[in-house]
Amino acid sequence: MSEEIRTIVDDELNKLAELIRQHHTEAGQVASGRTRNSIKVETSGGNVVVGTVYGRAFFGTLETGSKPWSVQYATPPKPFVQTIQQWIDDKGLDLNAFLTARKIMQEGSKLFRDGGRNDIYSNEIPKTLDTIADRVSALYESKVIESIKLNLK
Repeated sequence: MSEEIRTIVDDELNKLAELIRQHHTEAGQVASGRTRNSIKVETSGGNVVVGTVYGRAFFGTLETGSKPWSVQYATPPKPFVQTIQQWIDDKGLDLNAFLTARKIMQEGSKLFRDGGRNDIYSNEIPKTLDTIADRVSALYESKVIESIKLNLK
């Protein structure tokens, strides 16, 4: 039965991953597609099934935005400016990477300053957990009924 449970967890987490990709795209957050394409599902286990949906390091900022940096530098570090320049290029924006990086370091991203959002993945996780619980419960119920029928014969 653990393989059946693993299949349920895998199915539902893959549906969740697809919803996250869809919400991310609908929110207009996709620049290069690297974050969207990094969203993966992994399930493992025998008697105890473990499932994980994961993405690249900055995945959480899809909802929270980027906070201001705790350490302020006189000038933004070059790798950060390069990352911002790549984002600007991917989005086709007309911004100065240095000034944008400095503003994010000092004040946080616009999404952060606007209070973030909860419609990329946060709303979907409880629904997915409920669906997994319902499906596993139904599986156990069917196995119990099957067992009772076998023992009554």
